[in-house]
Amino acid sequence: MIPDLSQLEAALRLPHTAPLQPDLQKFALSSAPSYVRQQAELLKQKGAEYLQSETPVLSYSLFTQFWQTGERKNYENLYFNRRGRLLTFALLSWLYPTQACYIDALTEIIWSICSEPFWCLPAHFLDAQGADLPFEAYETQLDLFACETGCGLAEALHIAGNLLPKTVVQQAKAQIHKRCIAPFLNTAVTYRFEQMTNNWSGVCGGALGMVGLYCIEEPALLAVYLKRCMASCQVYLNSFGADGVCTEGVDYWSYGFGFFTCFAQMLASRTQNGFNYFALPKVQAIAASQQYFYFSQDNTLSFADGSEHSNYRCGLSHFLQGALGAPCPPASLAANVLQDHCYRFCLALRDFLWVSADIAALPPVTPQPVYLPQAEWFLARTGSLSLAAKAGHNGESHNHNDCGSFILHKNGQAVFCDYGSGLYDAAYFSEKRYEIFVTGSVSHNVPILNGQFQQAGGCYHTKVLATNLDQNPNVFLLDATSCYPQNTALAFTRKFEVDIEKNRICLYDDILFAQAGSVTEVFCGAEEIELACAGVAVFCRNGEKVHLHYDAQQFTASVVTHDFTDNTQTLRHAWQLHLTLKQDVHHYTANFIFN
Repeated sequence: MIPDLSQLEAALRLPHTAPLQPDLQKFALSSAPSYVRQQAELLKQKGAEYLQSETPVLSYSLFTQFWQTGERKNYENLYFNRRGRLLTFALLSWLYPTQACYIDALTEIIWSICSEPFWCLPAHFLDAQGADLPFEAYETQLDLFACETGCGLAEALHIAGNLLPKTVVQQAKAQIHKRCIAPFLNTAVTYRFEQMTNNWSGVCGGALGMVGLYCIEEPALLAVYLKRCMASCQVYLNSFGADGVCTEGVDYWSYGFGFFTCFAQMLASRTQNGFNYFALPKVQAIAASQQYFYFSQDNTLSFADGSEHSNYRCGLSHFLQGALGAPCPPASLAANVLQDHCYRFCLALRDFLWVSADIAALPPVTPQPVYLPQAEWFLARTGSLSLAAKAGHNGESHNHNDCGSFILHKNGQAVFCDYGSGLYDAAYFSEKRYEIFVTGSVSHNVPILNGQFQQAGGCYHTKVLATNLDQNPNVFLLDATSCYPQNTALAFTRKFEVDIEKNRICLYDDILFAQAGSVTEVFCGAEEIELACAGVAVFCRNGEKVHLHYDAQQFTASVVTHDFTDNTQTLRHAWQLHLTLKQDVHHYTANFIFN
């Protein structure tokens, strides 16, 4: 939806309601749903904690650490602490406007953020071609967090600006204009996010769009500005297939689609539904797709840089269910307002404004299998086992080399797992990415062929040959030959069968080599693997067990371990079962039973 400029300007000249709905003036904490009241108490606790500590200083030594060592977190943790203070004290000032301590703290943190030399993070000082920016462009660089900062300040002024000193309000508006609006009105500069087919174009386009709706009054200028924001949002929408699945993972779905939804709602309100994204089938499909990530009780699918455990944004999900009928995960899995370590303002505010007490939650388990043809994901269940298998290609955003891999849950526990994201540092987003354990195929449930691992790039891809969802067993058949270096194998097909009647899952691999070749099957777990007896390995996760049956005469079994650090800076342990062919063969066939 890239608008005609004259039509957009005409729509912006219509009389309009307040951009945030429901009206801030009609919000009453005392009669709000219990979830909302609980969030207010969490904010008060966090506010008390912040009031007992100094606002952290973003020092030069920490700022330059990324270029010196590749380390990001030391600087970013302090940066986000400051955004947490902005969010906390803005919401507390709005909710408790007679509490001077909150207003004073909000005043100071707004002044501090406006005094930061740069809103962009060190890792993101790159131009549209990915080259290093010249220093003079640092102050006006628009990355995810510069855009979020401008949006957060604009919303803070919207909900609590009447409580602040005039000078502080003027300074915030001046900095928003200088660092967000003016740069984006400058058509001589193109930003990376405007061509990034992932969450970046949705977050930045949506955040900047909200900034414009709050801060630009002249309809003609606003129309020019919003058209560019909407072009970025269109790039974001184009990154999805018709099934609406975000292959980056559920957290990136919440992030990108969350900012997009906040902007889309404000735009529809401002234009009296003249520009209504929610009428688009693609948007409706994306809204409905959250349910697929929560397909196994309280665990989420961790393909790519996803996470195994993710709590959803309550306000966002309730809004989408109310507006579009999109399924909402169970209430027990809702995130609290401070759980997001980046403290994304617009999503937290809408956890207050958009939560409805009377919207039904999605049941924790739905029995029907599903195949998502654009993402090429296959989801199916037996009585206690749940399988998520993927085809796809190795050029996806936040890609791991994992074509043909799978996740297998037993009663909601990811017994055969995907380890998700590693530590975000300079190497993780460099040409060395696939040398890192969690991103290479070595850490996924896919075989090693003739000593070769899968390769990165969109040309390394699968072909889905067949799916069967209507009869028992459910079947997913794919060709993964092209996922490995050229001439590794003449053919490699993998078939999953989900047998509902026998409560088991079967995996069949069929590989043809030009000359006799070797195969090592890899199966990944998160706890110690027991080689119980010949031909049986026991995988465990939080008390749940799955037995893997294999041909002991065909393979030599070994258990290997690996330690890695994930993106929460947590040291984790990986266990893997390696089943290695005892002798090279021209034609390899094997079957594995999970029960």
